[in-house]
Amino acid sequence: MIPDWIDALCAVWEISDARFGTVKSYKLIDGADFPSSIEAAELDLQPIALTVPAFKMRPEYSLGGHRIGYYTGLTEIHVAPDADKSRIPQLMTWYERILRAAAAKMKLGNTVAYFVIDPTDGIELDILQYGAENPHWGFLVHWEVQEHLTLTVSA
Repeated sequence: MIPDWIDALCAVWEISDARFGTVKSYKLIDGADFPSSIEAAELDLQPIALTVPAFKMRPEYSLGGHRIGYYTGLTEIHVAPDADKSRIPQLMTWYERILRAAAAKMKLGNTVAYFVIDPTDGIELDILQYGAENPHWGFLVHWEVQEHLTLTVSA
């Protein structure tokens, strides 16, 4: 279930880059410290990733049969302190960074069958606002996880 793999998924977004530093990705289970808002000053120092799991969970199960859970979720990667359009050229390199980070961890440390960026909704550059901070540039990364569930079912 989610607690078995969500922190590994959060760790995927700890992308390092000499220009931007390392993305601070908040964990949801181990040492959970999910913020209620983000300060623009924080984004001047380093990008921040916030992951929200299970917008949808689709189970497949049967008596004594194979059990699978499909989860969809969203990670917001906040990368700039404002929404200044002059930042757009430097933001273009983030698509590749995000895609490479996800492709390198498709099994989330062998905790899931697969983890992928959703092929339909994918990665979106958008103006984000989380909490009371000013609107700023960031990316919405839509993802899907397939896990094998361990359920005890009786008729």
